[in-house]
Amino acid sequence: MAVIEVPIELIDSFYRNPERALRNFACITTSAIQPFFRRKDKVVSAVDTSRRNPFNDATLTFDPDWRCTDNYPRYIHVDLALTQDRIGIAMGHCPKFVSTATGERRPFVFIDFMGSIPTSPSMDVLPKDIRQIIHTELPRRGFYIALVTFDRFQSADSISILREHGIVSAVFSVDRTTQKIILDPSAKLSYRTESTNGEYTAAQEALRQALYEDRISVPPHPKWEAECFGAEELIYKKKVDHVPGGSLDMEQCVAAVAYHIVNNEVEYEETLEEVEEYEREFGDEFYDEYYEEEPC
Repeated sequence: MAVIEVPIELIDSFYRNPERALRNFACITTSAIQPFFRRKDKVVSAVDTSRRNPFNDATLTFDPDWRCTDNYPRYIHVDLALTQDRIGIAMGHCPKFVSTATGERRPFVFIDFMGSIPTSPSMDVLPKDIRQIIHTELPRRGFYIALVTFDRFQSADSISILREHGIVSAVFSVDRTTQKIILDPSAKLSYRTESTNGEYTAAQEALRQALYEDRISVPPHPKWEAECFGAEELIYKKKVDHVPGGSLDMEQCVAAVAYHIVNNEVEYEETLEEVEEYEREFGDEFYDEYYEEEPC
């Protein structure tokens, strides 16, 4: 363990807040001083160690036998990279609704895969590779892509190309979440937006709430805990940022997916009145459709 000699004039600073002092005066990276995710145990327990992350960050490929086995719509967010940065990506769906401690029914967030892709000198190729994954590889494996969002950086071309492939795509910022994206087949672009009314950390809040209520499952990834533990709440800026030298690329993608699921997934339960109304309208066709497998 390194031993640091603290100048006498800085002693008080190190006593008051040692983590901040290490960062500001000794240039040593620490975990978040004001952590956004204070329940670190929830960050850890969200990882389902019984499954593996099917996505390979280095090769941009999936496990050969990974296929979709259900009909749930998928939500994807991509955080395109700046120079010397990484590309984040995550895809998830809602397989069920669960009851919270308050009795409210909320969507369960299942992250199918997530990745933190290192950039390279040939960065201009990477967005093309990501688009190929979304509009070709994932549908080929049986996934229905309901919505794809990108952060603001260099996303216009990707959004335009995905729309040409019939995939609903839009710009969405996790850093400053000013709007919700609601799927709407009647809208011009098959979605509409609603204001968050100044709740600029709404996407991150959706992820934190899902974690604290045990409503999320993520596959193992070496950067998951580091990014979550390094997420710092900057209350005066209404922002969640990473610690110096850290990143939130993948964590932000998971937050966006959680937020899209919360805003778009609805639990539908057929009431007795609805069944009776359907029966009155369709008569014998109702029984043919609903009871043919269970004859009297």
